[in-house]
Amino acid sequence: VSNGTWFWLLGNTDIGKVVNPKKTNDPLRVSGNTALQCAEIMKTVTLPETWGSGVGTEQMRKFFIEFFEKCEGFTTS
Repeated sequence: VSNGTWFWLLGNTDIGKVVNPKKTNDPLRVSGNTALQCAEIMKTVTLPETWGSGVGTEQMRKFFIEFFEKCEGFTTS
């Protein structure tokens, strides 16, 4: 996913509050439970129409929900 898409989520939704409250660019280690929280947030967050790296807002939302629900946790670098 593009940096712009990910950092928009961190800065404009509760996902940022649960995975990166300090809003840093440091690597993240996110647990499976927190990833499931992110999936629930994605289901209800209002996204801008232009969001989604060219695949469309709702399709990108589906990608994120599926990832968060199935990943069992994730890291960023």
